[in-house]
Formats: sequence, structure tokens, C-alpha cells
Amino acid sequence: MTQRARTGSRALTFAVAVAAMIPVLGILSHPEPVFRASIGGLELWWKIVFPALLPYLVLIDVMRGYGVFQSLGRPFEGWMRRAFGLPGEAAFCLWLGAAAGQPSAATVVADLSKAGRLTRSQGERLLSLSHLSSPAVIVTVVGVGCFGSWRTGVWLAAIHFASALLAGIALTGSRRGLPPSGIAAEASPAPDRTAPSLGRLLGEAVSSSVQRLFLLGSYMMLAAVSLELLRQTGWISRTGSGLPETAAAAFADSLIGALAASRLGSPQAAAAIASFALAWGGLSSHAQTFSMTIGTGLRYAPYAAGRLLHGLIAAAAAWLLWPISGDRSASATGVFAYAPAGSSGSGPLWETATAAAPLFWIVSAGFAVFCALACGLLGLPHRRKRDNAR
Repeated sequence: MTQRARTGSRALTFAVAVAAMIPVLGILSHPEPVFRASIGGLELWWKIVFPALLPYLVLIDVMRGYGVFQSLGRPFEGWMRRAFGLPGEAAFCLWLGAAAGQPSAATVVADLSKAGRLTRSQGERLLSLSHLSSPAVIVTVVGVGCFGSWRTGVWLAAIHFASALLAGIALTGSRRGLPPSGIAAEASPAPDRTAPSLGRLLGEAVSSSVQRLFLLGSYMMLAAVSLELLRQTGWISRTGSGLPETAAAAFADSLIGALAASRLGSPQAAAAIASFALAWGGLSSHAQTFSMTIGTGLRYAPYAAGRLLHGLIAAAAAWLLWPISGDRSASATGVFAYAPAGSSGSGPLWETATAAAPLFWIVSAGFAVFCALACGLLGLPHRRKRDNAR
């Protein structure tokens, strides 16, 4: 390493250390509002996000363990090559990202990149394309929680996934229809048909889902504290209802951004900003994604460009389609408000959780039935092969 490189490395280390000290000093100088903001992020995660997503993520992990998403993705392998110029394995990533939500598919993209199945450009596009919000988050948390209407949640979900495909096709550009460069376009290997133990698979699914949700909660609290520091230092409005604060919240975290959007007076504007926040994903989710892709050489700039394009398309679609198909019964007046710190089992947030519970358990039951049927169908070839061998 040359002397100039050593000097540059030391300067970068010093700059990062100084930058890390600034929010620490902000926390020490504004302890009370920062603590309240941290409690608010914790309540949002504990009372809504954790109970709404834990059963859903466990079922998704069980389905993944039984090879459901590999089987669902296999018919779309040729379409992935033609539409996005990606190898067939990318269909599995897309299904996983759509079902489990961000950033579940990042580990699979990292594995494919390390194995040489994706070029750097393909990995970056697939990482952006598969970075989606799950239906449970959009319908239950955002639709029912923020807008008080499950119909609005379904409407936002349709816009979210349709705009993701449009953004993916736009990013592919002239590379559409080309075979994966430098990679043989052979069919993906068939998944292992040996059915794992349900008890072991369920235990691993619960453990990984809880760990994932705790990581999500930590990032949500960090985003809430960061927004409060910006508010206390005057960078954004302290009223909590201005457009700059709403935009900052949407860029920081998707759920906090949807919450901030729900406080706007216009349902149309609230739907557009919430749609952008869900598509963009939030810097907190971006950090989670790239923590899973260390060592792959994937760059952040192309990934962020894809997320931004998806967010702009989703916001424009929500704004333009709201007068035509938006739910007029939806509310954008802060239904999803924080309960006061120290309150127990009361407040708008708790009432929203109670109202959303029946819908969530209906959705969970449907996924459970689908999981059981899919696992049974996937186990048939293995059982027939074993019976024939006998």
C-alpha cells in the first residue's frame, strides 16, 4: 500500500468516526425527545409489526424449506431470461421476495453471485427487482393500520407488484431477451425431494423469523431516533405533519414513512407517499440488504437507482389511480398513531391492532392451508419413488 493510500484510508476512518460522534452528541443533548421517539418506534414494532408478521414469516420459511418457491419459480425460468435477461434461478428469488418481503431474497442473490451464476450487473438488477414488501405488510399494517381499509391495502399491493415489474423491465433495457452473459443457461437443478422433519423445520423457521423481526425492530428504532434528531435540530418540521418530514420518514423507513403519510390531510397524497415508501423500502432496509451481500462486489448505486425508479412509478400510479379506484372510506388522518408512552392496551395503535387481527388470521389460515397442500404435493414424488423402490 502506498503512502497516499494509507493517508486516504486514515482520513476516511477519521471522517467516519467524526460522523458517528455527531448523532451520539445529538442523543446526549436531547435525551428526552430521543427516548420518546425510540419508545414510539418500539411500540410500532412490538404492537403491530411483530404480531402481524411472525406467523406469516414462519409459514413462509416452512414453505421455503419444503421447496414450494423453487417449484413455483420453475415455470417462470424462461420468462425471467426473456423479460429481464436473468438466469432461471432468478424466478425463485422473485417469488421469495414477493412472499416473504424485503430483504429475504438478498441472501439468495448473494449465494448466486458468489457461485458465479450471476454477473455483477445481473446481481444488482435482481437484488433491486426482488426487494419487495410482503402482502402481509401492505394489506395488514399499511392498509388496515394506516388507512383503516383492507381494500386500500389490496389496491396498494396491486400497484406495488405491477410497478415492480415495470421498473424491472425498464432497468433491463436493451439487455432484455439476451442470454445471461458469461453464464450457461442451463436449467436450474431440481430441488431435493426428501421431505425434512416438520418439527426441525418449524423450529428453525421460528428462530430465523424472530431473529429477522428483532433486526427489523432495531432498524425501525434507529430510523425513529434519526428522524427525531433531524426534527430537534430544525432540519425538518416539528409539527409531524409537514411534507419535508413525511419525505424524510419515507426515505428512512417504509413503515415509519407510511405512518407519517397517514397524517397528511389528503388521502390521495397519503396513498402516493405510502406507495413510494413501500417501493423504495427505506434506508434501514437497504442497510439490511447490503449487510447480507458483503463480499459479492454488488454496488449500491444501481440498486438504489432501481429502488428509486420503482418508488416513483408506484407513487405516480397511486396518485393517478386514486380518483378512479381508491377506497373513499379510507382514512388518512392518523389512524395509525402511536399510543402514549406508558399506556397499556389503549390508544389508536392498540385499537388498530385489534381491528386488524381477524383479517390477519384469515390470511394466515389461508397461507397455512396452501402450505399444507403444497408440502403434500411436493412430497408425492418422493413417496412414490420410495414405494416403487420397495
